[in-house]
Amino acid sequence: MSDLALFDRAELYARLCVPYIFMALLLIVGLISVPYPLALLFDAPFLLIILFYWSVFRPTLVPPLLVFFAGLGHDLLAGLPLPGLSAVLLLLLRIGLVDQRRYLTGQGFMLVWLAYTGASFLYLLTQWAAFSLIHLQALPIHEFVTAYIVGIMVFPFVYILIHMTHKVLPSNKETLRSRRSSQKAKLWL
Repeated sequence: MSDLALFDRAELYARLCVPYIFMALLLIVGLISVPYPLALLFDAPFLLIILFYWSVFRPTLVPPLLVFFAGLGHDLLAGLPLPGLSAVLLLLLRIGLVDQRRYLTGQGFMLVWLAYTGASFLYLLTQWAAFSLIHLQALPIHEFVTAYIVGIMVFPFVYILIHMTHKVLPSNKETLRSRRSSQKAKLWL
């Protein structure tokens, strides 16, 4: 019985790792520098998309500390002029999304997509304003507009991929069942 409980726990942990591996993969893809024709596809704010999804549909997977370090890591790896800005903006976005979670989870895809466009607009506009303030001049906005438009266009495809990883995750009932079986196994030992 303990072998079965051990296998169930290993499977549970493996399934819980899927969204984090996918998040790390999208973070890396968002930082890749590619030749010009493909550059637009990689200009999408992938980290924003994945954190938006998990903040709405399974906020326990993206605790504030993880969001902070993901944003900070993105800033450092991308070489942004103000490390930590993305971390703060993503934390504020997560707070707002968790607050609106009850409303957004009951809606269809189109309304979730619309909510993403608004969140993305606020995130990228604030980022542009902060970078402009650092440089003491209005920076060209075309890079941020491009990231915004590409992010909106890429969102449905990334949403589908993230949704598939969501299907792999154990439900809360499975997690409880696994905990109970491991507790029973400990009692037998």
